[in-house]
Amino acid sequence: MQGIGAVIRSATRPVTGVVTGILAASTRTGADLLIENALLRQQLIVTCRHVKQPNLPRHERTAGRTRPTRS
Repeated sequence: MQGIGAVIRSATRPVTGVVTGILAASTRTGADLLIENALLRQQLIVTCRHVKQPNLPRHERTAGRTRPTRS
């Protein structure tokens, strides 16, 4: 049995070329596909995550937009 690190590396390794990609896809096991699917789902969850922006008072929203003063 392979270590989890080796499995993740092999599942996420890019495949170059169309023929090589077809051959690699045809030899994958069900476990490899499940791991890749789980990793892709996690990437989608992180990508689609929305973080609520804090409600700032007006003077704090414009504080970062002020021009520097000339001396």
